[in-house]
Amino acid sequence: MIELLPNEFGEYGNGNVINGNVISMMEYRNHPDDKDIEWGILHVEAYNTNISGNQIIADGMPEGYTAILVETGENNRISNNSIGVTNPSSAKIVVNDTATSTIVTDSIYENEFQNHGDNSNVNVTLPD
Repeated sequence: MIELLPNEFGEYGNGNVINGNVISMMEYRNHPDDKDIEWGILHVEAYNTNISGNQIIADGMPEGYTAILVETGENNRISNNSIGVTNPSSAKIVVNDTATSTIVTDSIYENEFQNHGDNSNVNVTLPD
């Protein structure tokens, strides 16, 4: 699990890059802080973060898990990620209402994206 969280002073990260990784969740275990499957394998509370070219293997996650959750922030970019699963999820990438201008490209299909924010958050889907 990767978490981009505010520091001890409440300051958010800016300009983070998560690129070219293999992130594998082969077995689901309860999070030590009782965060559930909706917390996300990647949990983002940051600005101008670029998440691209990652292979996310979620074989051990239960049905309905979230692969990437953008909790808050602006101008985050998620592109060209491969999210491999054995259990289906309609929430592979979730953008919450405190996140704006998040753009997802070439990572998931339309039915795997949940936008709880405004229309500045968009998903340019994988081709059928």
